[in-house]
Amino acid sequence: MTSDINLSSSHLALGAEIAPDGVPLHYHNLPQAYQAIYTACVLMERPHEGRLLLRGRSAKTLLHRLGTQDIESLATGMGCGTIFLNPNGRILERVEAYILEEDCVLLLTSPGHVEAVKTLLERNIFFGDDVVVENITKRTTQMVLHGASAEALIHTLTPILPASTLNTMGIAPVLLNGFKAWLIRRKSYHGSHWSIVPHESSHALGIWDHLKKHDDLTLAGAITFNMLRIASGIPATPHELTPDYIPLEVGLWDEISFTKGCYVGQEIVARMESRQQLAKVLIKVSADALILPNTPLLYGQTNVGVITSATQLPTREYVGLATIKPAYRESILTCGGTTVRPNGLAGSPPPHTMLKDLVD
Repeated sequence: MTSDINLSSSHLALGAEIAPDGVPLHYHNLPQAYQAIYTACVLMERPHEGRLLLRGRSAKTLLHRLGTQDIESLATGMGCGTIFLNPNGRILERVEAYILEEDCVLLLTSPGHVEAVKTLLERNIFFGDDVVVENITKRTTQMVLHGASAEALIHTLTPILPASTLNTMGIAPVLLNGFKAWLIRRKSYHGSHWSIVPHESSHALGIWDHLKKHDDLTLAGAITFNMLRIASGIPATPHELTPDYIPLEVGLWDEISFTKGCYVGQEIVARMESRQQLAKVLIKVSADALILPNTPLLYGQTNVGVITSATQLPTREYVGLATIKPAYRESILTCGGTTVRPNGLAGSPPPHTMLKDLVD
């Protein structure tokens, strides 16, 4: 679901190729955009990442009892990633929760999953709960900054709120060119990673135009984002964040609290952590030629894993993510006859106090 806010005219005027759902794919500048992440900064509009507002005294409580993280301990201005699991401990949804006020939470969802998350939440509202879930995706949008100089640019844009004061997974209200928005410091892919969500639909174009005029910034689209995600080892829907996996298997260790108590699927996750054993791990890989998702990884003639995401970078490198049996995580493998080399664990790896044999 994309936004009703139509920035398409601006994207088209800047040379964008736009997907049928309204998301900019690229600006015919893939090499420059990808390089800019590592040397400067890129700006993207990502309207298809869902946005929900939870209001009411039970907003935090609902998320706390459903997800893997200790939401109730978060103060205003703080956030975290949290995962909703099925009873077998497998991934249903991953969301990011940001505390706007004690009784108001902004939730970011995976692209195309906002209604599924809304339905899941509303199905678990109990009698006596005080919480309303509102889908604000269609009346807002999201602008994203990535890259080596993104923090410096944010500092310039919001001098009243120095970027250095906002912790990772933190949120703050800001004024951009006189327009109100939420500024979110998200997990880094490379450099720093920021989202800007305007408060009102009428503010979107003014903020977008204000951002894109800065010299130390290159416009980029969904293709560049996917390249960056895979190269950085970030699991995502619908590739790694699926019911095929338990969160610990795909590098989501930092989005699970092992002390908060019960949630759906908690017993399975706790047992895996206590036994310090994983059936598979997520790794970054590189290849000699194009590799495709859902293709088996072989060690000799033995099937030991599967490619989950893959792409060719503008640098002509072939990279991907794969889930693999832990014993083969450092082995040279093949995929459809192509040599595949491991490049370390992806996502957030196990803590050094656990699973020591899996940590580089």
